[in-house]
Amino acid sequence: MTIFVVDSKRPSHWQSLNEIYPAAREALMLAFPEVQWRDIDLPLQGCAAGDAIYVLSAEAPLDTILRDVSMEATVFLPIYGDMTIEHEKWRRWDTALRGRKILFLAATARSAEQIRVLVQNPSLAILPYPVANQFFEAERPAGEASSLVYAGRITPQKNVLELMEMFLASKRWGRDGCLEIAGQFHDRGYHFHSRLVDHAAFVKRFHELVDASSGSILFHGALSQSELRERFCRARQVVSLSTYHDEDYGLAVAQALASGCAPLLSNWGGHAFFLACPGASSVEVRLDDFAIPHPHVKSVAKALVDEPSETHAALQIRSWAREHFSITAIAGKLRSLLTTPASTYTGQSEIFHQFCATYDRGRPVPFHHKDAGFKELYLQIYSSYLGASSQVDHRSP
Repeated sequence: MTIFVVDSKRPSHWQSLNEIYPAAREALMLAFPEVQWRDIDLPLQGCAAGDAIYVLSAEAPLDTILRDVSMEATVFLPIYGDMTIEHEKWRRWDTALRGRKILFLAATARSAEQIRVLVQNPSLAILPYPVANQFFEAERPAGEASSLVYAGRITPQKNVLELMEMFLASKRWGRDGCLEIAGQFHDRGYHFHSRLVDHAAFVKRFHELVDASSGSILFHGALSQSELRERFCRARQVVSLSTYHDEDYGLAVAQALASGCAPLLSNWGGHAFFLACPGASSVEVRLDDFAIPHPHVKSVAKALVDEPSETHAALQIRSWAREHFSITAIAGKLRSLLTTPASTYTGQSEIFHQFCATYDRGRPVPFHHKDAGFKELYLQIYSSYLGASSQVDHRSP
């Protein structure tokens, strides 16, 4: 068997992928020393029946790359984010991939469950995104860590403003603790729904909260990976209340755990994976009448105020992270994929096509409150992201 990896030297417009790709390359080379690398700009040649193709690049034009590939070759296909992000691409591949042996790779169990809704009878395996070794190896300074860190896009539905407001109202952290925020503003969020957000007002409110915090909320802007490692190593917890529609994993959270931070996370999408980590704190998520998920205020307050029942050393957290998404751990999982059966792809599901049809009707958003059945469609697609502990709440969040 020959193993091919479809890759690209061009950077992705998604910053998280630019961090995932190098670590994934290391894991692939560790798992398969004789791997054959192929560029996304050329049709794949020399791939025969029984061979395997790992599509590393999210930008790979599969309809072109697989044109001359044997239908009996197995394609390992990671799903970055979810299939609703680039629905036109998946609608096009609905035809291009038919009849091929496809093993879809989901970063977490909840992401895998969503793929089961959007694809007809898929073959699935769970493969978390790897974290670079530097995060596991960085030293944590001696002494009691007192900061809470959020790292990622600053946008509605990442619920950063809500986090800031609840932090300022919390008595747990007092004068000695601080909330550190690292990231860039992004003018999207709720764009799957009919709710509009004034981006300028959003940014203004953010800075007002920073100014009102008397130095207990620190805004760093975009940080380099080395700067982010340093912040994580000095922090007690990493926090994310995100209910974003493509929250299939959370790379910054994984990096923080590798650095020894305990997670305080919304129980939404891929975050549920990290909530199994020692010392994790979970925040309940509820839907409002517009089918928009929110972190439940009382649940956030409890997570911020309650002290952990026991102290979990950074070493214990790092050990859990190393077992689940270090480069070595992912290399082992990659080797096991070769014995995982892949079924023949028969197309996207009817629910996926219903989602696409909302755009065909001319709506700028798929879950518009004036469309009949918008909430039912949302729940069909995102019920796995909500999880068993979450619920629909017809009151305000």
